[in-house]
Amino acid sequence: MSAKRRPQPPSVPFLGNVPEIGMESPIQSLMGLAQTYGPVMQIDLAGRQVLFISGHQVVDEACDTTRFDKQLSGPLQQIRTFAGDGLFTAHTSEPNWGKAHRMLAPAFGQLAMRGYFDRMLDIADQMFDKWERLGPKQPLDVADNMTRLTLDTIALCGFDYRFNSFYQESMHPFVESMVRALDEAGQRAQMLKLQIKLRRGADRQYKADVQRMNQIVDQVIAERRALGAGAPTGDLLSRMLEARDPLTGEALDDVNIRYQIVTFLIAGHETTSGLLSFATWYLLENPQVMERARAEVDQVLGRARPTYAHMRELVYVEALLKETLRLWPTAPAFALQPLQDTDLGGYSVSKGEAIVVLIPQLHRDPSVWLEPERFDPERFMPGRLEQIPANAWKPFGHGQRACIGRQFAMQEAILVLALMLQRFDVVGGSGTPLVVKETLTLKPEGLRVRVRARPEALEAPASQPVSAEEETPLLPAHDTPMTVLYGSNSGTSETLARRLAKQGERSGYTVQISSMDQGIGQLPSGGVLLVVTASYNGQPPDNAAAFVPWVQTLESGALKGLRVGVLGCGHRDWRETYQAIPTLVWGALLAAGAEPLGELGAVDAAGDLEDQAARWQGEFWRSCNQAFGVEGAQEQASGPRLRVLDRRDPLAERYDLHPLVVQSVRELVDLDSPFGRSKKSVVVELPPGVSYVPGDHLELLGENAPAQVQAWLAHLGLDPNTLIQAEPDSQGSVLPAEPVSLEQLLRRYVDLNEPASRRAVRTVLDAVRCPPERPRLQAWLEDEALYEAELRGKGLGILDLLKACPSVDLSAASLLELLPPMRPRRYSISSSPLVNPRLCTLTVARVTGPARSGQGVYEGVASGTLARAQPGARLFG
Repeated sequence: MSAKRRPQPPSVPFLGNVPEIGMESPIQSLMGLAQTYGPVMQIDLAGRQVLFISGHQVVDEACDTTRFDKQLSGPLQQIRTFAGDGLFTAHTSEPNWGKAHRMLAPAFGQLAMRGYFDRMLDIADQMFDKWERLGPKQPLDVADNMTRLTLDTIALCGFDYRFNSFYQESMHPFVESMVRALDEAGQRAQMLKLQIKLRRGADRQYKADVQRMNQIVDQVIAERRALGAGAPTGDLLSRMLEARDPLTGEALDDVNIRYQIVTFLIAGHETTSGLLSFATWYLLENPQVMERARAEVDQVLGRARPTYAHMRELVYVEALLKETLRLWPTAPAFALQPLQDTDLGGYSVSKGEAIVVLIPQLHRDPSVWLEPERFDPERFMPGRLEQIPANAWKPFGHGQRACIGRQFAMQEAILVLALMLQRFDVVGGSGTPLVVKETLTLKPEGLRVRVRARPEALEAPASQPVSAEEETPLLPAHDTPMTVLYGSNSGTSETLARRLAKQGERSGYTVQISSMDQGIGQLPSGGVLLVVTASYNGQPPDNAAAFVPWVQTLESGALKGLRVGVLGCGHRDWRETYQAIPTLVWGALLAAGAEPLGELGAVDAAGDLEDQAARWQGEFWRSCNQAFGVEGAQEQASGPRLRVLDRRDPLAERYDLHPLVVQSVRELVDLDSPFGRSKKSVVVELPPGVSYVPGDHLELLGENAPAQVQAWLAHLGLDPNTLIQAEPDSQGSVLPAEPVSLEQLLRRYVDLNEPASRRAVRTVLDAVRCPPERPRLQAWLEDEALYEAELRGKGLGILDLLKACPSVDLSAASLLELLPPMRPRRYSISSSPLVNPRLCTLTVARVTGPARSGQGVYEGVASGTLARAQPGARLFG
């Protein structure tokens, strides 16, 4: 073997090259040293000799898996304290590494990515909705936001667990412990053993953080096991609990499952968040790249909601992410060791010796990368991508120990970046030097941006829902007087009061409404008094400042014969004064002889105020109508109640769904704003005996938009009331076995939004009578890439094909059989069962805009669903 001496910077006694490398930015210091000492250099880390390599030629040699294997670097050795023999920190020789890798690899394969997409989109929407609410003046910490996003994504996709990072200022206790433990592990990797021992306070905190992480994860595992057959399936945790190693037939024990969960949470969020943060910086610094990326996003997505199929079409977005990883791979190094004594790059290396690949410097090797410091996504576009030599780009590690979640990370990053470009104009400190912060990973430090929602990219707002009060049928007047008073500064109490007043009018009451101060000396001698008021630091609202002291002066018996209800608005964060004024007013009214209608109401702005108000109103109206003998008004005014059906809806029965009653619908966004993006909160009541837990989803049967149904009816030329039924021997038909009208079938039973399948294209091709109409259909069948790009990419449905091929001669039955069945859509539940386990709140955005085909308007299934989601309507879920 060669005895050539390795290049090495001058060292100092005991510490070696540690002072020159430093503690703050060791990777960047090593990059600088590599520029001086070349692609192979030896570094003395306080007596421990480590070989750093960074040239493509020598790295390519070291990537020979028959000669070199992974070695755990110093930081990874420290992380083993809480990640044990998880995939990232296990030695290749440890049995659990091979077992877990074989069991979990399918969960990160390309076929598995589709299953994670909706959950990735769920979390991305949470972040971007928050950005939109904060508005264009609020500076956003990019690294912090991206870290929250990627952490929540891996937790939800992997373990069906929600950290809800965007709904709270402070992070979840697990996250706080994990971040501290990671930081401590990184520091310990650069310290002498004596230094570690002397830091007793840090050591106590480190042990406490590790213990907390273990307890939380062990609880997650125990709770999942306790669910038994009712547990979620398809995520990483279910796979780890249920799968068996195909080689040994063994399962993972709970301790190793804990290590795997911690590993995925660490690796799944730190690196991807850094990638997205760096990519944002490079977009700001390279306006031409931003412009081209946005043009691709606009071409592929338009105004449509992203789908899994879109991801493969965002070629340039993927390329700019790969170029970002070239310049700043967020996991900047990996360590190897020779399996035997050998030579490497002309230098002798010994079995088991530490060899560290310095990835950022490898990615700047001028023999591979022209102008290596220039940000150029074109390097990774088709045509040039293929020219990159093997082992010249290694951001995900190498060989069998490469990052198992690579596809997961890239899909998430493409989706998030595309959504950001679709929804916002992003501005930041262009020209500001990039400051790279080093912990265990790399991230840009201090990057803050401002965003403005793109008006041209907004979805067209859905029509305003009909309110519950407008839906309530008008009952005959019975002349029962009702006085409604409100005390309100911000408008919430007044809004609730006016809704109650309107509902009272439609229930036959004679209603007067005013502020509380206007009611001084004007309280009725009989009938109903309804007061809706808030508190402000324990003080009455401005328009109730005189009423509150006045009502306390009323003598006993002054209000005898008057029935009264009080609804208080507050925020539980102000514990000392929560509901102070409503409670005071309620007590004063009762002390003056008024009789209560139900209980004192209390709604909390820190929770779902609308849901709480709706529940109290129901009880209030029942008490009120009963007290005054108002026949028929109880059910009408309190909103629809769930009816037990003699038989279930046939389509709902097909999917084992149950009737749900819509309790309320409200718009969450100010649509008067030029940047208002419509989102609706829909509250539904679950059937008796059905409840939910945090993290659950609700599947709803959707409906096609009315315009789509009308377009199909017009093409078929049939009466919408025509009854349709499948023949008895039609196995697997999308048509129902029971008679339904053609209009109902097109609205509920088939999905009119889906692109035409290849089977549908083939059927249409066979029915074409005009030869010039055949070539395009034939090309789609013969070239799958063309089919994906032109037909699926543009969202062309069967009706689009029929319009383009007017000579097609197919019966209505044949056409209907080509349509895919309507399947339930899954929605996240945005309410807490602690408030009411029978009421679920869904937050739904309506997707509508110019169709990607360039013809007409695209309306998602939510458009049809929202059109019917009025208070009192029945959905199936």
